[in-house]
Amino acid sequence: MKIPLKNFLSKLRPGPLHDTTALEELLKQVWESIHGSDSGGLQGYKLTGRLEKVQWQPPYLTFSISTWTAQIVSKGHRQLHASAKRLHIREPAKRIADAIFNNLESQSLKRYPDGRVKVLIGTVIPAEGYQQTVAGRRRRFRALLEKLLAERGWFPVANNTYMQTISP
Repeated sequence: MKIPLKNFLSKLRPGPLHDTTALEELLKQVWESIHGSDSGGLQGYKLTGRLEKVQWQPPYLTFSISTWTAQIVSKGHRQLHASAKRLHIREPAKRIADAIFNNLESQSLKRYPDGRVKVLIGTVIPAEGYQQTVAGRRRRFRALLEKLLAERGWFPVANNTYMQTISP
């Protein structure tokens, strides 16, 4: 134990120590030399304001080190920008599926001579707004459309491109 800390403790009465300011400063100076001080990752400079239940019972100095806890007072998030307007994809998916099934003309479809049909997704869900929102809407639309098409024997052959199963 270093001399300044030893001198400080020699002048204390045994029992609890309530004002730990001077003790914290002296402990910080010798912390690295105390056996076991490196366990738990606590470094000397972190002692300030964290000593609790300090007891001096010569030759033992005992104390607890507070864990400093934080508490959430309110939960939630701040909405910095207005949310994009909700888009219900059921109607557009039904409309496109109906156009495919009934061979109807649509600006959202491109038909190929071999029977494939490509959905021009940008005409159904434009790339306006946040990229993540557009991608999510297109993903949900595609999943619902594929489900509706599968019920009538259509399957995906490429990105947004579908073909009907040919019966033998």
